[in-house]
Amino acid sequence: MKNRPVYVIAPILALVGVGLFFYKWLIQEYPLLPKSPAEIWNIEVHVVFKGKGAPVKLEFLVPKEMRRYAIVDEAFISRSFGLSTHIKDNNRKAVWTTRKASGRQDIYYRESVRFIKRSDSAEGVREQSFSEKPALDEASAHAASALIDEIRSRSRIEFAVRHFTA
Repeated sequence: MKNRPVYVIAPILALVGVGLFFYKWLIQEYPLLPKSPAEIWNIEVHVVFKGKGAPVKLEFLVPKEMRRYAIVDEAFISRSFGLSTHIKDNNRKAVWTTRKASGRQDIYYRESVRFIKRSDSAEGVREQSFSEKPALDEASAHAASALIDEIRSRSRIEFAVRHFTA
């Protein structure tokens, strides 16, 4: 008679666990086998700069959860910096601040994003491909080309960030 609550709670917890398993498998379409393909992207940012003993404020936009993508893991790594995140104008912004930064400063941001497959999604969404180039007018195409060249020149390269005062 003393173990009666255990006999009631254990099956309830087991059913909750099995229910979560089937939810992830059927609804969120997580793969069951280790070799199964899964569309997960790792986004990493490493900002390096030299502090001069002055206040620093570093802010940039970070990805947010959307209808077709879920944030699986996210890490903000910095030493002696305060961090705040907020959404403004439908964009998510991370802001690192410190009152005094001296010497080499390293700030890391890492995120894993998973594409959510929906079996019941509209065909138009499923047929959309991110590798297709959108139709742009001449001015927009030139601006996009310049932006892509700028991004490619900085990718995978550490770059100095001047200190920003509040």
